[in-house]
Amino acid sequence: MMVRHVISMFILLCSFLVAVSTAHAERRLALLIGINEYEFIPRLEKAVGDVNAMERKLKALDFDVTKVINPDRRSLNIALGRFAARLGPDTLAFLHFSGHGVEIEGDNFLLPRDIPKPESGQRDTVKYEAIGLRRLISQLSSTGARARVFVIDACRDNPFEQSGVRSIGATRGLARVEAPAGNFIMYSAGYRQRALDKLGPDDGAETSVYTRVLLGKLGQPGLPLAKIAREVREEVQSAAQNVGHVQRPAYYDELSSPLVLARGTAVTKPIVVPKQPQIIQSFIPAVPTANEKQIELLYWNEVRDSKDIAALQSYITQYPTGSFAPLARIRIATLRKAKKLKLASLTPPTAKPKDEQRAIVPVAVPTAEPELKPEPVPVREPLDRRSLVIGVQTQLQRLGCNAGRPDGDWGPRSRRALSAYARQRKIRLSSLDPTEDLLNEMNEISRRVCIVRLAPAKPRIERKKRTRKRKVRVPREELRPKRRVRKQRARKRRRKPRGQVRLRVLGDPALSIGVRRPSRRKRICADRERALCEWDN
Repeated sequence: MMVRHVISMFILLCSFLVAVSTAHAERRLALLIGINEYEFIPRLEKAVGDVNAMERKLKALDFDVTKVINPDRRSLNIALGRFAARLGPDTLAFLHFSGHGVEIEGDNFLLPRDIPKPESGQRDTVKYEAIGLRRLISQLSSTGARARVFVIDACRDNPFEQSGVRSIGATRGLARVEAPAGNFIMYSAGYRQRALDKLGPDDGAETSVYTRVLLGKLGQPGLPLAKIAREVREEVQSAAQNVGHVQRPAYYDELSSPLVLARGTAVTKPIVVPKQPQIIQSFIPAVPTANEKQIELLYWNEVRDSKDIAALQSYITQYPTGSFAPLARIRIATLRKAKKLKLASLTPPTAKPKDEQRAIVPVAVPTAEPELKPEPVPVREPLDRRSLVIGVQTQLQRLGCNAGRPDGDWGPRSRRALSAYARQRKIRLSSLDPTEDLLNEMNEISRRVCIVRLAPAKPRIERKKRTRKRKVRVPREELRPKRRVRKQRARKRRRKPRGQVRLRVLGDPALSIGVRRPSRRKRICADRERALCEWDN
């Protein structure tokens, strides 16, 4: 018996020494970022307070803390680079960000102090100027640190939505994230939810609701981080429900083993099960517990904004008597009606016979207790690209802007027609692409916009008709005397007086006096002899 006691004590001592050596070998590094003073977007009140309170708590847990307050983009990148350079296989990394964040196309971006205010639709500006959370997680994961903990308290309203910028990011909250192995990521709110800074006007605490609950749980000895995240979720959700707000913090656990920040032994409270009276269950309807109500609320938050009828029908199947079942049925009816209207607008109208054109007026039969049903809210689905192009081309052709046959192909001819439309209306378009607002504006116009001006017709010149003169045929007998006269005159001209000598000096035409031009034979003779020639007629 004594030998067993000694062996057990020896094993306990060895395990204690191993734990102490492991604790001393592990380095704990933390980077805390808090931004209140934004230059071009709405400012915050409690982001810096969150960082100051978190610094005090982590220093008590043996963390080497680096704090960055109101950094611009360059300072923030430098701080992140230095923090990543200090990490190694024997380190535990803890990164806390409190400030503005925005979700764009499924990726989350953390906004520095000097983030510019983009113009309408400039998503790329925000992507290049902000810090991508996915890239940041990948950067710290490549360091090979033993574990990486991310606390992102940035699930607030979209600052660009408040400032009137269109189509940049979701209205509120951050998107889900796929965390690689070795990471533990905590969000202050769930998907597309807004995190509360305070519980009311009388709440003068230094920190936000999520951070103050998290700080109270981090100091509990021996409590794993996953259990801390679950308890923080329950307390924050209960506190938000008391003020009529929905906030359910999300966390993503990809750690291989439980992570304990506060060393020690966890204190567990004994669970006291109250005695239940014996009740016949068949006579009392089942009352959903608080946990089931939370699950139902989470389910409804996931599918309420969906345009998929199957997703809404799945909620009704899961909770046929739930609190939101009537709203789900109304939403399904609205989506089906909008789908029928869209199909009817795309199909050409068919001619109906005269008997079917007569309207059948239903006779209303009064009932004793009329059933009051809420009127469905009309929801108009956005048109797809081809339907939108065909609609704009049809309206341009109707308004006289010559967009060609509506074939759904938005080419140079359609852009020229839209440019002519804007020039005639004296408006300025941001781009020559079709939009729903442009289509709605064209539908309200009842007169022609583009007026085709024809060039004036050229005056017609009356030309005189050309008359072909007929040759007057002269009898052959009348032509003979004339021919005879012409021949006689020609002979006289060719006659030469007898005994006349013609002289010509070669090479000097001035000395050739009183002579006629020699014939070809005489010229050849003169050229060959190169001397005075004399010919006798």
